[in-house]
Amino acid sequence: GYIPVLNNLTFEIRDNEIFGIAGESGCGKTTLLKVLYDIITFPLQIDQGRVILSGKRNGDTFSYESGTIR
Repeated sequence: GYIPVLNNLTFEIRDNEIFGIAGESGCGKTTLLKVLYDIITFPLQIDQGRVILSGKRNGDTFSYESGTIR
């Protein structure tokens, strides 16, 4: 069945800012990073939403230039 992992998630990371992701086991930290790095694989899927990187919306393609996120 369908199990939502990330829901209503919004954050902004500014240039030269250090950003940490912390939380309990199973809360979606790894899934979030997979979305940001565009490495979602079955059985995970993006149901809805958008990712905006460097002020530009990438739409539903979730494709980023290599090295943009590190």
